[in-house]
Amino acid sequence: MSFLGLVSEVAEQYDWKTDALCRLHPEVDWFDDFGKPTDDNIVAAKEVCAECPVQEECLDFALRNREAYNIWGGLTPRERRKLSRGKIKK
Repeated sequence: MSFLGLVSEVAEQYDWKTDALCRLHPEVDWFDDFGKPTDDNIVAAKEVCAECPVQEECLDFALRNREAYNIWGGLTPRERRKLSRGKIKK
């Protein structure tokens, strides 16, 4: 694969982020100082995620990259670990 092909492929992997609703909600206090969501943060984030057009892409990204912190695709880190282990379904 050429360099430009590789750059194009990488860029496509991140295109979904421009459509993420979380970008439009700076008023939401998404996470505490350590990246660990509080109960209020979780509720607020999940409400936004539930309406997000790229929720599935976001969750897939988090699972592929083993994101250990924050809400991604509407799931907490614990929920994503359970999903990865097959203990819950999408």
